[in-house]
Amino acid sequence: MPAGYAALKGSFRSLYGSYLLRSGDFSAFQKQHALIVAFHRVNDDLEDTLTCSRTKFLRFCRFFKRHFDVVSLSDLVENVTSGNSVAGKLVITFDDGYRDNFQYAAPILKSQNLPATFFITSGFIGNNNTAWWDQGAKPAPSWMEWEEVLLLRKAGFSIGSHTMHHANLGTTTALEAWREIVDSKKTLEHQLNMPVDLFAYPYGGKTNFNEEARELVKRAGYSCCLSCHGGIVAPNSDPFSLNRVAISEWQNRPEQLIMDVVREAATLSSKQQSR
Repeated sequence: MPAGYAALKGSFRSLYGSYLLRSGDFSAFQKQHALIVAFHRVNDDLEDTLTCSRTKFLRFCRFFKRHFDVVSLSDLVENVTSGNSVAGKLVITFDDGYRDNFQYAAPILKSQNLPATFFITSGFIGNNNTAWWDQGAKPAPSWMEWEEVLLLRKAGFSIGSHTMHHANLGTTTALEAWREIVDSKKTLEHQLNMPVDLFAYPYGGKTNFNEEARELVKRAGYSCCLSCHGGIVAPNSDPFSLNRVAISEWQNRPEQLIMDVVREAATLSSKQQSR
């Protein structure tokens, strides 16, 4: 896609999103649905699909605070499980365990008094390995140390599991999946000295997970399971099939999210009416 066309399309999405914020369509969404967003890295050193600049992240945080009721993931899961309202709520999450989550994202979140959940790939913490998808990145992203993960928890943020080695649970054997799911939980609980019951599966696509793996997540003692292929959270959502929207470089401004949110809500409403 030519750069000029992409910029024009982004501007249109921002303008239309700003319009929708004042519309009845967005109000209708807020009266019923919730949103979970996913980030990976927050720094000014890289420009790629996984990285959000510090300025952009602050912009998104302020937007979330202004237009949503930002709550912890545990609170949202409790509402979904108990059948209580999820109306207008938003949850902020991070995947993998990059050091900049501790260095830059957490201070920005604290400055805005916002909760967040950090999903940790346990086997990455405290080592110097570079993930396959980060090969060639300059500078190479680094992982948190266990002390930093613990400090996040002590600062009031939630810690969840993202498997032991960032496994694709859509292709692993049942035994391999069980080890990835359970060993990560045990490692996190040992390091943090507290229960860990939040889970998000790696890669987050529809083919990166299956029903067998979902049952293993339940058996392991988690309270939820999050994907990352888009979508919103409805009042009757399955806590073990919660949708997330990944924030990437394609969404330069938070208003661009609103188009997708409203469209998804309209699609769900249409499906329900046709039953």
